[in-house]
Amino acid sequence: MGYLVLTISMLLIINKLGRGNKGGGKKVKMKKKRQFTVIIEEGEDGYLIGTALELKGCHTQGKTIEKLLKNIREAIELYLEVEGEEEPYIKEIVGIQKVAV
Repeated sequence: MGYLVLTISMLLIINKLGRGNKGGGKKVKMKKKRQFTVIIEEGEDGYLIGTALELKGCHTQGKTIEKLLKNIREAIELYLEVEGEEEPYIKEIVGIQKVAV
């Protein structure tokens, strides 16, 4: 089973309240770019499985790499929508090594 590690850049749109008059402000959309590291592996059924390492439990699958990338972007967006902006599960990947036993 082979692994592929890649980084996905996502442009997130965040709603912020603008400064306005007494309690009322207009919403201003701000764009914030974040990057996520995704490990891609091949499942037993031939599907590709993608896991966003920084987001605990955020994974999906796809028959092709294009479909997987579309699905993982959607999974990350939904994860952040539900869980909000939080500290990354894994902050930095130092490396990946195969270990023979």
